[in-house]
Amino acid sequence: MDRPNALIVRGGWEGHAPVEATELLLPFLRDKGYTVRIEESSDVDAGGLDAVDLIVQCVTMSEIAEPQLKGLLKNRVQKARAAPIPIVSNRSGKAGQ
Repeated sequence: MDRPNALIVRGGWEGHAPVEATELLLPFLRDKGYTVRIEESSDVDAGGLDAVDLIVQCVTMSEIAEPQLKGLLKNRVQKARAAPIPIVSNRSGKAGQ
């Protein structure tokens, strides 16, 4: 059986410690069998999300571009059809608001 894949997207204002916060998750995810990929900005290639089972976003005080938001939502909708997972969006296009 293939290992599940997690994507951690982190960045934004360093005062919110996105790197430190997500580093705390790494041992847990790896212990649960996840292969973890880390991106340092929300400029994630939406085409590369097909193999991602879990997305953890830790980005504050920044904006996400329309193509990236659409890519993330499309990926989550496709995954939700296969196995329901919660989708949370503030619909503002801005992290942390």
